[in-house]
Amino acid sequence: MSQVRKRNGQLVEFDAAKIIAAANKAFIECNVEMDDSVKNRLMLATVKLQMKDIVDIEDIQDTVEDVLMKTGYKQVAKAYIVYRYQRKLVRENTTD
Repeated sequence: MSQVRKRNGQLVEFDAAKIIAAANKAFIECNVEMDDSVKNRLMLATVKLQMKDIVDIEDIQDTVEDVLMKTGYKQVAKAYIVYRYQRKLVRENTTD
């Protein structure tokens, strides 16, 4: 089973369900229902990521953005990107 390297360097078990849940939050934020085709594309993308022994969290999030854009959910992708950016700012402000 592959692992995910978190931003703090900690390694945790890869959990595809967390990826789907995170993407679904962006859909909820946009009042759009995630259809099965997007779930399937995300699952296929995560299978590719799992082929690596260790996957960086940023690679996972970049993959989610890519799938959202390629499936035509640009508004949802934007919400996901904005959320990532806001979280980055919070992390930077708490480490200063």
